[in-house]
Amino acid sequence: MKRPAKPSPTSLGSGGLTRRSVAASALAVASVSSPALSSAAVGALDEARYQSAHALTIGMSTYARARSLRHGSADALSVADALAARGFRLHDGAAKTDLTRKVLVDAVRAFAADVPENGLAFVWISGHGIAHQGQTFLLPSDDQHVRSRADLATQAVPLSMIVGWLVARQNSHAVLFIDTCRANPLPLDSPDGTRANPAISDLVAPGSGSNGSVTLIYSAAPGQIASDGSPEAGNSPFALAVLRAIAAGDLSSPKMFAQLTKQVRSASDGYQTPWMVQAGLAPSLLAEF
Repeated sequence: MKRPAKPSPTSLGSGGLTRRSVAASALAVASVSSPALSSAAVGALDEARYQSAHALTIGMSTYARARSLRHGSADALSVADALAARGFRLHDGAAKTDLTRKVLVDAVRAFAADVPENGLAFVWISGHGIAHQGQTFLLPSDDQHVRSRADLATQAVPLSMIVGWLVARQNSHAVLFIDTCRANPLPLDSPDGTRANPAISDLVAPGSGSNGSVTLIYSAAPGQIASDGSPEAGNSPFALAVLRAIAAGDLSSPKMFAQLTKQVRSASDGYQTPWMVQAGLAPSLLAEF
């Protein structure tokens, strides 16, 4: 999708949020045992370290207060179908869409608990996202009480909490694809009008003594708006780029990230730039399947 002009800042009023300014999560998570991976991929991943690969998909499009998203849920469904076509078993058998805060938290916690030690976890997140005090907050479908930044801690889901659950397993690696905005459209809380910096990183380092690692691949750089895509596209620009990588069997982080960046910047006329951060001993090859 080509945007004719630079996107305007998102606002939260009676009509809710526009574009992907609040992180409504489209988390894609599936699981597959190592025999389903190609021998080359298993060798590259170090079979002794990563004995199984896992993934989850949760997509958010409909909210109680924020503006509905065109492709939030569709992106999760598309990623889930693409993973299933490559031999992945989806967590609970299907993508999850339009979840309340409690259901979203319970689903991710259950998935993280299912990832064994020496496991590899893939997570896709797309939807509305809000950056606040150095973190990304994901907006659930029951967002009716999110009216200012002070509400985020209790009414939204911090991405860092999800990352923390995923890296809790010893010697595991987690890869999160996060298709959300990294700006903040909510009213200021401080009387002096001080603005918080946009989210820089939601990393939670693996625990002491663990050889685990985590890679976060955002659809947009800090402070940027992530495009939801045109009606004709069927998916967001970032989702389309990730789907191409899955179809090509290429999720090697350096090569894939370079292609993601090129495709998303082209689709957004340069206004949206993917962003990647890593912690721990992240493998150079996430999967070739």
